[in-house]
Amino acid sequence: TPTPAATPDADERLAQAAHLHRYGYYTDEQWLLLGLLADAGADDDQHLIARYRLAESYLAEDNFALALDSLDKFQGEAIRLPADDPRRVKAIFLRGESLSGLVRMSEAAVAYQTFLESHPDLTGVVQEIVGDGWQRTGDSSRAASAFRLAADATADRVESVRLLDKLAGLLEGQGRWAEAGAVLEEMLSQSVNPGYRVGLLRRAGDAQARAGNEAAAIAHWQAALNEMPDSAAAYLSLVELVNRNQPVDAFLRGQIDLYAEAWQPALEAYQSFLSESATDDSRRGDAWLGMALAYMGLGRCTDALTALDGITA
Repeated sequence: TPTPAATPDADERLAQAAHLHRYGYYTDEQWLLLGLLADAGADDDQHLIARYRLAESYLAEDNFALALDSLDKFQGEAIRLPADDPRRVKAIFLRGESLSGLVRMSEAAVAYQTFLESHPDLTGVVQEIVGDGWQRTGDSSRAASAFRLAADATADRVESVRLLDKLAGLLEGQGRWAEAGAVLEEMLSQSVNPGYRVGLLRRAGDAQARAGNEAAAIAHWQAALNEMPDSAAAYLSLVELVNRNQPVDAFLRGQIDLYAEAWQPALEAYQSFLSESATDDSRRGDAWLGMALAYMGLGRCTDALTALDGITA
């Protein structure tokens, strides 16, 4: 008769569970840990490890109710752990994750805040999580407050701008235009990439206009034109300026309209530039080329060829 295989000891089963978790076999891991918890032969420390890992496993597959139940039991049993055992504080964070997943954000926010009392250096990361949680519940005001705290706690410039962008988007969505404009200004002060800045300038102009600050809106839209003419944001800014009868350099207007494939306005802008500019203006060749491209866009090939002749005239 074959001899039954011996049951692996608790430490071996914990190691096996960790291996299963690493490869995403959460259900198998959970059965293994539950079996260990039911094993009277395992000691208290091994039971605590299994309980904590079980909560992590449930969270990994978004089973928030069972994760919370495991954490409640863990925290009740963890009273015998040393005060500086890191699992005490980490379990509070996991509790916040579980409650957030259950859409119990008021309780989750308390758990996250308690966690931050021990790890204030993680304020930027955790407050963003809190903001995302409030946003999922539809509470944009509390989400905005959390994103503000996250951005203020973040030293990295790129991360700060990313968080401020989330905040600005919420404020824009709420119609809080003056506040949105202020946040966009803050982002502009930290941004250097023209492709990103032009979008911020257009949004800042829109926010200022909706906040009733027309002069600031016009200034931002004009800045967008020069920041990156070959962009959708510059074209949208140009539309706003034209609608307000604001003067725009004819060559710049042609360049922006050409990028947007607004062929007739581009043609007219380049024609205006060529009629008004000095004969030695270095941009005249580019204007003729722009006219040729606009004619091509309109399907007027003969006129396009004539315009190309103007480059060498």
